Amino acid sequence: MDGSPSLLELIDYKDLQAIQDSFATTTGISSVILLPDGLPITCFSNSTDFCKLIQSTTKGRLYCSQSFVKMNKTALMLQEPTIMYCFAHSGHFVAPIIINNEHKGTMFAGQFIPQEFSDDQLKEFEKIAISINIDPQRLIEEASKMRVVREDAILKYSNLFFQTVKLIVKLGARTNELIHTRDALEHSHAGLETRVQERTLELLKTNKQLQQEITSRNRAMEHFKTLFNIMIDPVIIIDINGMLLEVTDKLEEITGYQKQEMLSKNYLDVGIISTKSHKVITENLSRGMILMPYEVELLTKSGEKMPHEVNSARITYLGKPAHMIVFRNITKRKQAEYELKESEAKYRSLIENLQDGVFVIQDRKIIFANEAFAMIPGYLIEEIIGMDFRDLVAPDDLEMIDDRYIRMMAGEDVPLEFDFCGIRKDDDTQTTVHMTVSLINYLGKPAAMGTVKDITEIKRIEKALLDCQTELNKNFNERY
Repeated sequence: MDGSPSLLELIDYKDLQAIQDSFATTTGISSVILLPDGLPITCFSNSTDFCKLIQSTTKGRLYCSQSFVKMNKTALMLQEPTIMYCFAHSGHFVAPIIINNEHKGTMFAGQFIPQEFSDDQLKEFEKIAISINIDPQRLIEEASKMRVVREDAILKYSNLFFQTVKLIVKLGARTNELIHTRDALEHSHAGLETRVQERTLELLKTNKQLQQEITSRNRAMEHFKTLFNIMIDPVIIIDINGMLLEVTDKLEEITGYQKQEMLSKNYLDVGIISTKSHKVITENLSRGMILMPYEVELLTKSGEKMPHEVNSARITYLGKPAHMIVFRNITKRKQAEYELKESEAKYRSLIENLQDGVFVIQDRKIIFANEAFAMIPGYLIEEIIGMDFRDLVAPDDLEMIDDRYIRMMAGEDVPLEFDFCGIRKDDDTQTTVHMTVSLINYLGKPAAMGTVKDITEIKRIEKALLDCQTELNKNFNERY
């Protein structure tokens, strides 16, 4: 709009770049701020080599610019922060900067992928590389190094990203208010000139205070951002000697300790971590910058133990090295794991004790069988697991059994209960079995699950009875 201040008129370029750089340093992902027309306001922070390579050619820069413009328009239409993907399948957090209902710019943060590129995507990069005049192999190599941000980290980064945009909007709105106030004073009646001058001096003083506040915010930015997006979980910050520098309200809530009881004390001496977890947490903190989650026990003031999963990282707090430790309650997960193991144990015991053989076949391989199933052809369980089921079928019935298996896997209707002959392991003698089978989904793929019963003796008795009946009928006919 005509006369409306731009984002750079509301917030100094250095302040915008500092906020953006601080976000990129905290999260480890790239960031940039663009004008509404797609031109960059700031320089890219923490850009990946993959994206740098794409932008090293004129066509590459054009494609990137078109992607940013498209994502910019979509985010503005949605009027809310969102996650989008550019033409090169790179993920970006996108949020329009709306100040007083006016679109001043858009912040992007990303150049990440939620999981490694698929083979199809890597093949697509060959076409992209050729279209933008880049060596395909080099682009694929850089794609394989692309940083992967998992789902839990994406949630944390997105919260931090959206709060960063809110901070920019808040700073811009305050400056915009000052500008409107200044303009109103400048256009006041000449008779109020003295009043205008006094008000202008007040505005200058307020603006100076605002600049001082921005400087102070920049110094505390990492502290603010690190804590802000994880307030739902208990969080502590300790120095390299283990002294507590900061704790969240959530830690007070679940442990029963007040902040004044914990701050400036060694975190191991306060009593919030069980004794048996001391070694676990100290060893993990000594290993590196960012660690894989591990488990410890938190203690309440009353002595109650609560299992928690720990995520920790080395950070800079007020200019000094420190550790940030995030605790996530996993009591429900532990209970669910216990109940699942109990259920699996009961189910396995039931299966193992069935008199009938039980099996699961997938891709023609026997992937599960109980002892009763293995005993029918004379195998041990460890021998029969992994065998091709066709090796257990007599030649005369092999074609019929394999045909029904193929049709079942294709979803066709086939008999689900029938008899056939199998082969024993040692003497190649045949056994007659009765099978009941059904189609299931196992680990995302179709499989056959069923039961078998050895009816060889039953069939032998039936044949003997039939032969006896035949002989009796013959004798009867000859006599009478």
